[in-house]
Amino acid sequence: MTNIVLLNRGRQYCIFNTEDFSLFKINEFSYKLLNHFIKYQNIAQTASKFNISENELITTLSVIGFNAHIHSQRDNNIIKHNRKIERITLHISNDCNLRCKYCYANGGSYGKVRNMMTPSTALQFVDYCCKNFDTIENIVFFGGEPFLNCSVIELVCKSFQEKYNHGLLKYMPKFGAITNGTIISDNVFNVIQKYFSFITISADGPKEINDLNRVSQNGKGSFDTIDRFIRQISRFNNLHIGIESTFTYQHIKLGYSREMIRNFFIDRYGISADIIDEISLDEENMGTDNMQKPEDSIWFNSILSTIVNKKSESKCQILHSTFAISTDGQIYPCHMNIGDGIKPVASIWGSINDIDKNLENNTTYSLKNNPTCLNCWAKNLCGGCSRIWFFDKIKNTYSDIPNKNKCTEFKRIAEQALLKICEIRTTPTKWQKLLYSINPQRNFLITP
Repeated sequence: MTNIVLLNRGRQYCIFNTEDFSLFKINEFSYKLLNHFIKYQNIAQTASKFNISENELITTLSVIGFNAHIHSQRDNNIIKHNRKIERITLHISNDCNLRCKYCYANGGSYGKVRNMMTPSTALQFVDYCCKNFDTIENIVFFGGEPFLNCSVIELVCKSFQEKYNHGLLKYMPKFGAITNGTIISDNVFNVIQKYFSFITISADGPKEINDLNRVSQNGKGSFDTIDRFIRQISRFNNLHIGIESTFTYQHIKLGYSREMIRNFFIDRYGISADIIDEISLDEENMGTDNMQKPEDSIWFNSILSTIVNKKSESKCQILHSTFAISTDGQIYPCHMNIGDGIKPVASIWGSINDIDKNLENNTTYSLKNNPTCLNCWAKNLCGGCSRIWFFDKIKNTYSDIPNKNKCTEFKRIAEQALLKICEIRTTPTKWQKLLYSINPQRNFLITP
């Protein structure tokens, strides 16, 4: 396998270098020449067939950064827990004040009894973290709706601060939450302003579409309250605000594209929303309902960011560097696993050794380190949620190889996205507009 991927659609031809993420257009002759060489790996034969000198071919291969690779299966041994955690998702609430129609968590309860994390469990969580980890980068308060239990959120943040002040903690985590943005109170805003570094609000677009799905128990829409919430926290300094929108069949029916939803939030708040697909929509087509516009795919922005920033996408390393904790203190690989029948791997009343043992005895948590992924040309473009790629819904467990259908579909999406990026880069104004859409705060000085 080589690091060069040739792409074509009609009479459009592009080269993608999987190592340095360079992407550029070529003509039909170059496409056929390179395709022949990659197939036969013979400089003399290819040069002769296309009536060029061997030196010309060697120069061409050097310019595009061609490098032949023979992939071998890597050592699949699990790396033990290194006492550094990127993210802990803390289920502070097992209840929600909304009843979103597409909610995978049964209105925030995950099919369990609705409850809140108690102060004693919260303090045990803080002690567990201080005892077992040198560094925790981020703690994300989650639900249900986390701000239904704002007093315990404040207790956790305050307790970490006190541990840090007394030298019992070497590194202060960054705190944040994923919220529906409908709990309006002075205490909520005070906690956010005092302790939070980031927050993500769930909102689905303009009022007419948001209020179709994101409704309270009495069926009332949530847009006006969310709008008030976002405008209030936008005044806080040093708070990174994100918006996550769930794209549904109702969006399609009403004529909304992902780009339109993204532009709505940029125009209204100056925030670029992450667009995710409703679960049923994702299962059918991974967000490719309109592949006449590849840039409308849910994966387009992440692929674009990879090309622009020349940084490989990665899948969340469940248990290795991220995990979730339920309201009763049980530890799960992912927040999506709470309530789905998977047994917890440990608890905050136990030892970090419990997680280490689980990693040692279960190769399925060594995700992306398998022959299928290692030999895939798109391995540096796909990333995000490991559960999407590796969770076997029939067996209700994680697999050590990715879902074949999703891989095939993603590679098709990636090809079309790369070709579209190549096409857009030929028009500087369109290219700059596209770059602005992924990060309106950054001043890109990139030319095609």
